Amino acid sequence: MIKAIIIDDEQKCIDTLSELLTAHFNNEIEILGSFQSVEDGEEGIKKLCPDLVFLDVEIKNKTGFDLLARFKNIDFNVIFVTAYDKYAVQAFEVSAFDYLLKAVSLEKLQQSIRKLNDKISKENTNKRLEIFFDYLKGEQVKIKSIVIHTANGYNVVQVAEIVRCTAGKGSTTEIVMKTGEKITVAKNLQKFEDMLEEYKFFFRVHRSNLINLTYVKKYKDGTITMSDNNNTKIALSSEKESEFRSRLNAL
Repeated sequence: MIKAIIIDDEQKCIDTLSELLTAHFNNEIEILGSFQSVEDGEEGIKKLCPDLVFLDVEIKNKTGFDLLARFKNIDFNVIFVTAYDKYAVQAFEVSAFDYLLKAVSLEKLQQSIRKLNDKISKENTNKRLEIFFDYLKGEQVKIKSIVIHTANGYNVVQVAEIVRCTAGKGSTTEIVMKTGEKITVAKNLQKFEDMLEEYKFFFRVHRSNLINLTYVKKYKDGTITMSDNNNTKIALSSEKESEFRSRLNAL
């Protein structure tokens, strides 16, 4: 028996999905509960330990991705419930997460459950999430977290807590977090510049440094001082100075 919960801010959608599951999958899926906010959903997952989460994409003023970002290890399967258009749907397909378009139909629900029973490996969930985030970059869904693949596994990080990204040896990048944590990733700096382009507070100040402008503490004579634990000083390329000042003033 698959133990499931539903996270959706619309009671009507919860009721529709619950009725379909109860009427047609009563011997396969047990509904443990439903929740209507990211915070309640997080607590529900931690308390009930479901095998499967039916997860709305838009949950009040937050998203289902905000909820997933709260879990370092995602050990449950996810079926998204979405009203998004074809661009987001393509992203779901590429990522290998399954999805249901609102209003949920029995036929589509049967297909999703069939896929689930064919077993989407839980061990691959974080990898599929990374692919999903990469694909959605620049699309209509604005993601506040990204998944970073390192030699030690997968890190879900809040974009706003990235202080800077610095080019490392070879094709690597060191990501410095607000906490002082440093994450080394086997991707070049250009990859992260492209990934974070939609977040207007990131700026490439030099060929070796991409910084979060909200952590700039001081600028003088071509040197930027960051408000991290070490007050790190970073050189600003002279040809970038005008744009840097403009972007800084626009914050």
